[in-house]
Amino acid sequence: KCAKDNKPSASYILEIIQSLGGIFHPVTRYRCEVSLPALHAWLPIRSSRQIIEDMKLCLQTETQSVYQHGVSVYQHTFQIIDYLKTGKIDNDWVIPEWLKTYRTQICSLLMPHSIIEEYTLYHDCGKPYCLIFDEKGHRHFPNHAEVSHQVWLKAGGSPQAAKLMKMDMMIHTMKAAEVEEFVSHPEAI
Repeated sequence: KCAKDNKPSASYILEIIQSLGGIFHPVTRYRCEVSLPALHAWLPIRSSRQIIEDMKLCLQTETQSVYQHGVSVYQHTFQIIDYLKTGKIDNDWVIPEWLKTYRTQICSLLMPHSIIEEYTLYHDCGKPYCLIFDEKGHRHFPNHAEVSHQVWLKAGGSPQAAKLMKMDMMIHTMKAAEVEEFVSHPEAI
């Protein structure tokens, strides 16, 4: 049951873990979902294609995969970027006055298109590798920003996009005292 390099295959490792009753997250002690994608956290990442497949297989919500979420973030981000460039936007967006006022300045500070694209599409690429379920069956992705950062670097992704992935949750979790430090980052336009 070993691969050509004499290392155990992912399916063999999965078989062993399942025979032992699964694995538990080291911090929460809740049983982790044991699946082939989850095992890739312990195995070398071969390609971004594999990561995309794992993102497609991993549900972020009951109705949306991690990959579908990335596509949605990408689409919405570039709708706003198009607005910053043109002053026009489709759909039912409500644009705040401050964004209208500083549109040109914000646009001039944006990172290159390719970095924004890579970041938005794959910002949660680590979620398939840290997915756990609590005792009520709810999904959690502990430390997913750091896991995404590491997974993307391991796969050969852009270090700049990986840094954004690592910073992904800062805006959601920082305390008022941390705002000054956050805005000192060049990525925080």
